[in-house]
Amino acid sequence: EYETPHAVPLGVLQDEKKYRWNMQAHNSAGWSNVSDTLYFQTNIITVPEPPTLLSPGTETEPGPEIDTLTPTLQWEESAGADYYAIAISEYPYGSGNIVYNPQEIYGTFHPVPNSILQDLKKYRWNMQAYNSIGWSNVSNTLYFQTNIVTVPNPPTVLSPGSETEPGPEIETLTPTLQWQEAAGADYYAIAISEYPYGSGNIVYNPQQVYDTPHPVPSGVLQDEKKYRWNMQAHNSAGWSDVSNTLYFQTNGGQPTQVEGIDVSSYQGDIDWSEVYNAGYRFAFARASWGNEIPPVYIDDYFETNMQNGHAAGMLMGAYHFAYPEYTDPVSEAHHFLNVAGDYLIEGYLRPVLDLEDDPGFDSYPYRLGKEALSNWVHEWMNTVKNETGIEPIIYTSS
Repeated sequence: EYETPHAVPLGVLQDEKKYRWNMQAHNSAGWSNVSDTLYFQTNIITVPEPPTLLSPGTETEPGPEIDTLTPTLQWEESAGADYYAIAISEYPYGSGNIVYNPQEIYGTFHPVPNSILQDLKKYRWNMQAYNSIGWSNVSNTLYFQTNIVTVPNPPTVLSPGSETEPGPEIETLTPTLQWQEAAGADYYAIAISEYPYGSGNIVYNPQQVYDTPHPVPSGVLQDEKKYRWNMQAHNSAGWSDVSNTLYFQTNGGQPTQVEGIDVSSYQGDIDWSEVYNAGYRFAFARASWGNEIPPVYIDDYFETNMQNGHAAGMLMGAYHFAYPEYTDPVSEAHHFLNVAGDYLIEGYLRPVLDLEDDPGFDSYPYRLGKEALSNWVHEWMNTVKNETGIEPIIYTSS
């Protein structure tokens, strides 16, 4: 070689090896002694591999729902990387929809700053690793959605009571509390306090009420007292603020007369809230008539009336229309039990045997005679009582 410096040709050295080198000089008289020796190692820096994303998200869209707008992104580090770049894009994704794109992130986790993500949106994210040679390929991509559970709004309490004290007088010590449900609530807490009101005078405070309306149990309220009540709604995020407050007074204990109605398919669709607001507090709904020998008679509106009436705060009961002249009492009782059995439980009125004339079927029970009709009735009632443990009621026309 004649010149300095001198480039080692490609293919001579290998990566991750140790080497030493020295030289000799030459002229017409010959070669010099060997020069001093230098040592070196080869370690070639290449573009790093992309990191592996871990969470949040899955590799299939739209991905899981997360309940935070500031998630912590986590990944496995890339060997030889100096730092990373992150890209989060919003649906429909891609470079035109990037919402967060920091270019110099260190470590293996990174919290997304506040105000970047929005609730009820779909996102995907990926990364690249960087060193002195350049950027890696893009990593795997993860998808996720945001769905923030927030504390619910308070319910709106409806009745009984008014928003100004002392409120109206009510004639029952077991009123039915009604309210407008709060969206997103799992359950409710109720607080009834006695005058002079407040936390020190609470007389009823259930913490996990699921359904509206809610009857106040017997023994909680007293006659001739002033009360107020309000509520809170609850979900996984916590308790709502306190609802509006209603005031009422008790006067006279139980009413001197409670009014009710009986209904069947002849009434068609019934607005049970309107019935309740008209002052009625109980109803008997026809369940069945005759026995189970075809044609089988079941009232088409029975289930609807029982469920909707109960939901409106009515006390509901089931009745059976009897045909003593034509069928035996035991088969009629079993037919009734098969139809109405789900409602012959606590929280509903006692079962009823309805004895009336029915010209349409040429049915006049009195034609059996006093003794035969009495025996028929006793057998029907005993069959129902033996099956349910409940003494039925007799309902008849005059």
